[in-house]
Amino acid sequence: MQVWGLVALCIALSLLPVLAWGSLFLYKHNEKKDLVIKTFIFAAISVIPLVCYRLLWGVLPGAQLNEYFSTIINFQIFQSSLPLNLLVLFVTIGIVEEYLKHFVASKVDKSEIDNIDDAIEFSIIAALGFSFAENAFYFIDVYQNLEVTMFWKVVVFRSLFSTLAHVIFSSIYGYHFGLALFAKPLTKQRYKMGFVTSTNRLLARLLSKLKVRESDLFMDEQRFLGLFLAASLHAAFNVFLELNQVAVVLPMLFFGLYYVLYLISKKENHINLNQNKKRPDKAGLEWSNF
Repeated sequence: MQVWGLVALCIALSLLPVLAWGSLFLYKHNEKKDLVIKTFIFAAISVIPLVCYRLLWGVLPGAQLNEYFSTIINFQIFQSSLPLNLLVLFVTIGIVEEYLKHFVASKVDKSEIDNIDDAIEFSIIAALGFSFAENAFYFIDVYQNLEVTMFWKVVVFRSLFSTLAHVIFSSIYGYHFGLALFAKPLTKQRYKMGFVTSTNRLLARLLSKLKVRESDLFMDEQRFLGLFLAASLHAAFNVFLELNQVAVVLPMLFFGLYYVLYLISKKENHINLNQNKKRPDKAGLEWSNF
């Protein structure tokens, strides 16, 4: 197959899971099409640094993080079936990929995010854009280096499972990003609804003396928690795949899917918390902040 024909085929195959999973998670949403497309495209572009790094392996073998980690970590885990340096590599990849996806989602104009569900939605769009580009590059590489039968197996697996995994991890990060984004109104809401214990009141007094706002602390806490959970789950997913533990991966994805659908349907996540809505002509992506 000619190069351009292969590229077109892999792009088309990469679009199929995007349309399938996107229709499941986003069919009820009605965001601006140009904003959705921009988020998707920039998320796809964010894959390029990782692809360039991968291409360096053939030119500069020393550029592989796996080789670097093996020089400082030289023992194995999981009954000697997985070197610890690979585990560190998977964790690193998980952190980098989740941060890249979230970085794109976080650049959406905050005036366009009215509630926590919107934050989850744009995180899902970023995940679909990222997985689209990643799958396209991966399919091209597999087709050129493996048998055709293996190529179609990879296409099916990544379409069904890898794309879903990206959506799940980004949704969890998006949920906590939404909590962080609306830290001020949520903190006030906790006080109004009486969800503040004596311990929390004591902490609030201590923070006020230290001139640290509780909402700022809550915001930083949620940002860290979102990245930690998403990256940890991403790393675990990669590790179990490396160990061929499909019996662990499938339940992990099933419960992850259930949890994401729960977050999307949760009424509290649809409450309008945005008090700084801009005029329609001012909405968009804050790429000037890059």
